[in-house]
Amino acid sequence: MADIDDVYGMLGFGRMQRTIFVCCILIQAYITNEQMGLALVVASSACDLHIDDHRMSWLMSAVFTAQILASHYMGDKADDIGRRKLMLISGSLMILSSLLSALMPEFWSFLVMRFLVGVFVSGPAVAMQTYLSEFTKFSLRPKVLNYVSYAIGLSMIIVPCTAALIDVNILIYNDYIFSSWRLLILLNLLPGLTAFVMLYRLPESPKYYLSVNENGKALAVLEECCRINKGKDVTLASLGVNSVTQPRLRGATIKRKSFGLGVWMLRIRHLILQVEENETICVLIKEHGDKKMKLPTVRQGVLNMFLYLYIFLLCIICPFSVIYALKM
Repeated sequence: MADIDDVYGMLGFGRMQRTIFVCCILIQAYITNEQMGLALVVASSACDLHIDDHRMSWLMSAVFTAQILASHYMGDKADDIGRRKLMLISGSLMILSSLLSALMPEFWSFLVMRFLVGVFVSGPAVAMQTYLSEFTKFSLRPKVLNYVSYAIGLSMIIVPCTAALIDVNILIYNDYIFSSWRLLILLNLLPGLTAFVMLYRLPESPKYYLSVNENGKALAVLEECCRINKGKDVTLASLGVNSVTQPRLRGATIKRKSFGLGVWMLRIRHLILQVEENETICVLIKEHGDKKMKLPTVRQGVLNMFLYLYIFLLCIICPFSVIYALKM
């Protein structure tokens, strides 16, 4: 019985992983479009929807409150029904809610639709990186997840540029005008539509199947991944793999009296179990809390220089990093 991470090491980062990687980049870009692009939409729609400062605070608070309230539930459902299924359901509802919000004629209906977008965006946000990491071999996992995060910067560059370029004002009926902000919302949907069409063709995570004791389905997904990466003539059996498993810490207890990442991340939990001390965070604060770090001072001009350099490098590195990852 082979460890699933060892199997991924045999399969490498092939066509299956590259397809999932591109899909997750588009999902991350779409999530950022919906989360951060709202600020541009609100600024442009203020006249059409009569949004003053008070209403703007309502709108922004409702959207982010929805994400906070829904994220824990979505994380639990990702372990219950699977990462792919959760992303498909919540992603489809998010796209539908966002599409309807672009058509709303007045503020309160727009507020309700954007609140629903905030609820459903939590699904792909909590499951996407888990889904990608569970298809990636251990040695490449940090690098691949780092590359996916570049989609946040790309989105924050592309969406404002798109908003600056479009200028649409079409009278549809009476006082209802199809304005630039409505078109911007529709354009923000494009990465999401593309990603969820791709996701529909992709399999569920084999690690999820193993976690719910569906070993046969997990082996079938790995077999498909093997054929796509290595060719139709190569099977898991030819690589010496007849069944797979993943390590679990059964019956183990955490010796430190603290609650945090050790509960959720297997690697951190494993390291914690190797520590025998029963220190708590309160003890550590009492021991080291009076020690103050002296931070160096930096001139404002130097900070501005590094900021401009960072933006310049971001514009250059992001696209080339994606191209490099696709050629791996």
